[in-house]
Amino acid sequence: MRTLALAAALTIPAAALAQDEIWINHQGDAALEATGFASSAVRMPDSLRIAADDFAIDTPTVTTITEIVFYSVWIDPPVILGGDWYIYEYDETTGAPGALIVGEADAAIEVEPSGLTSGTFGTIYRNSMTVNLPLDVGRYFLGFRTNCAAGAGKPVNAPLHPEWTNGNATAQWNFSVITTGDAIEPWQPMTDFHPTEKEWAFELHGTIGLDCGPDLDQDGALTIFDFLLFQNYFDAGDPIADFDGDGSLTIFDFLAFQNAFDRGCE
Repeated sequence: MRTLALAAALTIPAAALAQDEIWINHQGDAALEATGFASSAVRMPDSLRIAADDFAIDTPTVTTITEIVFYSVWIDPPVILGGDWYIYEYDETTGAPGALIVGEADAAIEVEPSGLTSGTFGTIYRNSMTVNLPLDVGRYFLGFRTNCAAGAGKPVNAPLHPEWTNGNATAQWNFSVITTGDAIEPWQPMTDFHPTEKEWAFELHGTIGLDCGPDLDQDGALTIFDFLLFQNYFDAGDPIADFDGDGSLTIFDFLAFQNAFDRGCE
């Protein structure tokens, strides 16, 4: 109780954190509506296709991606079961995805009309996957697709890829990436299939700010609510509560959190 009483009396300014657009891989609404290009990036019983494109993290402070968004059209109405996303190293030699860093198959995905309309395909859909992904400064590749049930026709959720050049590498495509994120066959640049440069239309959203670990509610201050959140994470067995980084949740994580809270964030 002494710890909570102390926390209730304190409001310590934390490092500034802001919701930011980390990377926007398209030229805006008008460009999305104008493009006539969309291609399959879907996992189905007869398909392991995936889209990939490069992005950069160049801020000197900690960057945490919290949302992956891509824009798509429907060839035939699909039954969407989930989404897959993967982060790869940027292979400087090939200009393609390199070693897999992290990813998730069958992530929850929210698919809804974006309010935009393609003259070629009709309704443009906004696809969103929530993540918690801190990344250091560097260049990476994002791979993404939807997991769809098989059905009549071509029930795919096809991402748009407008004619544009962004980043250091051309957009990539692969037809054999399994659910672990590993590519069985080599990546292929989209220019092998379309002679002009194109970019998969995606966005990365998140926070850019100094690392303030104990500010768990990310409200910019250290308060009792951060203590309550820590306790909730601990009780749920969430690794966010592993403040001493030993891979297990023990009383030492409470002590590590208390010490981090007392130090504050500059």
